[in-house]
Amino acid sequence: MASGDVQVDVIYSTIKRLQQEKSDLENKLAGWRSTRAAIEGTQSALNSQLAQVTHSNNKMKETLKVAQHKVSQSQSQLNAVQENVDMKRMRLTEMNSDIACEKNTHLQNAMMFENQLSDLTVKFIEQRKVFENDSLIQAISSENTTIEDIQNQHSKATTNTDVMRDQFQRLQIVNGMARLGLRI
Repeated sequence: MASGDVQVDVIYSTIKRLQQEKSDLENKLAGWRSTRAAIEGTQSALNSQLAQVTHSNNKMKETLKVAQHKVSQSQSQLNAVQENVDMKRMRLTEMNSDIACEKNTHLQNAMMFENQLSDLTVKFIEQRKVFENDSLIQAISSENTTIEDIQNQHSKATTNTDVMRDQFQRLQIVNGMARLGLRI
C-alpha cells in the first residue's frame, strides 16, 4: 500500500498546490477588480470634469460671439460718428470761408458807403451854395434818397453778416455736442 499512499500524497500535494494557485489567482483577481473599480471611478470623475469643461467652453464660445457682435456694433457706430464729424468739419470749414468772404464784402461795402457818404456830403455842401430854396429842397430830397439807398445796402450787408454769424455759432454748438457724444 505504499504506492497507494504515494498516490494519495501526490494527489493531496497537487490539490494543495492547486488550492494555493487558486487562492493566489483569486487574490490577483481581487486586486485587478479593485484596480478596475479605481480606474472606473477615476474615469467617471474625468468624464464629469470633461462635461463641466465642455459646458464652460460652450459658454465661453457664446460669450465670445456676443462680445464680437458688440465690438462689431460699436465699430459701426464709431464709423458713423466719425463720418458725421468729418462732414460737420467740412461744413464748418465751408461756413468759415463764407463768413470770411461775407466779412470782406461787408468791409468793402462799409468803406464804399463811407466814401459815398463823404462824396455826398461834399456835393451837398457845394450844391447848397448853388441852389436856391426850392431847388435846394429837390436836391436835398434826391441826395436823401441816394443816402437811404446806400444805408439800405449797408443794412442788408449787416443783416447778411449777422445771419452768417448765427449759422456759425449754431454749427459750433452742434459740433461741440457731437464731440460730447450727444445727439441732436
